[in-house]
Amino acid sequence: MEGEALEYLQQAKLVREYMAEFERIAAFLPHINTEVLEDAYVWGLKLAIRSELAMQKPLELREIMDLSIQVETHLREI
Repeated sequence: MEGEALEYLQQAKLVREYMAEFERIAAFLPHINTEVLEDAYVWGLKLAIRSELAMQKPLELREIMDLSIQVETHLREI
């Protein structure tokens, strides 16, 4: 699979760090379908953040990324 590196990428620390690495890898894969990128990004997030995103149902990759930062911030505050 062309996007195999994205498939194995997992959030280990902060969402912003994961997002930067995801974008770095995705830049080398310009022909990958947007939906594939969205799915890969979401599945690489920590479970708590992924669960919150599933309830919010963001529509586009940028929206998913922005919301994942907001969710992480909220979870860290509780």
